Amino acid sequence: MPPPPPGLETRGERLKWARETYQRLRGERLSARAFAVEHDVAVPTYATHERDGGEGGKRFPEDLAERYARILGVDFQWLHRGRAGPPRNDTVTIVGLVGLGDQIQWAEEGDLSLGEVELPYVVDRECFGLEARGSSQYPRVKDGEVVVARWLSDRPSNYVGLEVVLKTMDGTYLLKTLKRHEGDDHFTIGSHNAPDVENVHIERVAEVVSIVPNRQWKRIG
Repeated sequence: MPPPPPGLETRGERLKWARETYQRLRGERLSARAFAVEHDVAVPTYATHERDGGEGGKRFPEDLAERYARILGVDFQWLHRGRAGPPRNDTVTIVGLVGLGDQIQWAEEGDLSLGEVELPYVVDRECFGLEARGSSQYPRVKDGEVVVARWLSDRPSNYVGLEVVLKTMDGTYLLKTLKRHEGDDHFTIGSHNAPDVENVHIERVAEVVSIVPNRQWKRIG
């Protein structure tokens, strides 16, 4: 996130700047309506929040300011009170390697020192990264790319049909598509280059936020 320009004196002005910067860095059209719809905020309500401190504006509460700050990758104190500048939030910690086989090699399971990488756009602070090495996930994920994902708090059954990073009940990590819910957190899973596997007991899932080409990220340190 770049530093904010001077003169953002009201809460609404800071929210609008952060939202537009967030969308611009993600290559999206600048649209308050689209942002509100994506993040499940009533469009008229969000419009009044971007006018907070001005004519027709409505003060948004502290808990919602915390949510906006988390989504947009800015500092809560800056957004809500104007006391600090928004920190950069375009980095993720690499927690595993994907592409060396069917399973993700997770950092906590071995002596991996994978560090952080800088991305070309802002992501949620809760995101993590997987670095692709090898070709087992081709053509979906290519050698040298970074898969950005974040863990989800609700049930895996809500994400049937989507590509996810998943952890099975036996501790295996995989990058797969949830094909079918079979009940009691058991699923059929599939990928682009392997047969479907039935009756997989899944503990948790993470949504795939983006896949970053190898020339668009930079290792830090």
